[in-house]
Amino acid sequence: LAYLKKYDELLNSYTYEERIIELDLKNDRADVIIPASRIYLNSMKWARANQIYVPKIGLADGIIKSMYQSN
Repeated sequence: LAYLKKYDELLNSYTYEERIIELDLKNDRADVIIPASRIYLNSMKWARANQIYVPKIGLADGIIKSMYQSN
């Protein structure tokens, strides 16, 4: 949780453009990463969790991958 808090602070210290350039984020990720980090932080606080599992692929990609592998 402490690591995520520090990372959230770091993200908030950058402008949208700096997140793209300095953190090498895609345009469509640079604008949603701050709200996403807050969702994770709040979820962890509410659940009193010290760790959280973050999948490497999104839900839609996971469904497509699962469908592909089942054929």
